Amino acid sequence: RFSFRHIVPAFLIRNWKVTDRSSSMLVMKHEAFRHIEIELFVPRDQLADALDFARETIEVAGGRQSTLSADNQQRIEGIGMQEDLAGLHDQYFHHYPICVRRVLPDDTLISMASGSEQDWYALSFISYAKPARRAGFHLFASFMARSMSRLFHARPHWGKVCPLEADELTSLYPRFDAFRTICNTLDPQGVFQNDWTSALLEADITGEDFP
Repeated sequence: RFSFRHIVPAFLIRNWKVTDRSSSMLVMKHEAFRHIEIELFVPRDQLADALDFARETIEVAGGRQSTLSADNQQRIEGIGMQEDLAGLHDQYFHHYPICVRRVLPDDTLISMASGSEQDWYALSFISYAKPARRAGFHLFASFMARSMSRLFHARPHWGKVCPLEADELTSLYPRFDAFRTICNTLDPQGVFQNDWTSALLEADITGEDFP
């Protein structure tokens, strides 16, 4: 933690801005190192607030702050997650750059950028933590997914850490029920399912929205 806070920053180039296509700039070789990641997609009109919230939450998780700004604290109180935020304090130190990438909207059933005419922006939170030391990251990821989905309509990437339950995901994807119907029609015996997909596809959804 000391090295990430005090030594690594000393070698970073400050105020260096590069504008180019993401395919040219975001060329990290994920397969070259062991990592775990949660990626949250937010609509364009929520991006600024979502980034501000994420930055403050990382400060709380790392123990550098004990609470959020007044505006974000009010947001947390509005969704009843004050105790969750308090439990996150000083439990996870984020040590990797946050990647933000633009994704054009589409008309598929449940892609993270579906069902909207505006662009989406993916916020990637990556950790190098070894499997035995990921409890802090999972606590952070769960808090981020549950809070940001309610506050900013954030959608976790399906192929990365996705800690939301079926009813929460149904509220985020208007066509999720249609997708479930197709899956059950084409694979009624669940041959292509695992425990996680079964929990999502076979859950008894109430259809209630977030508080």
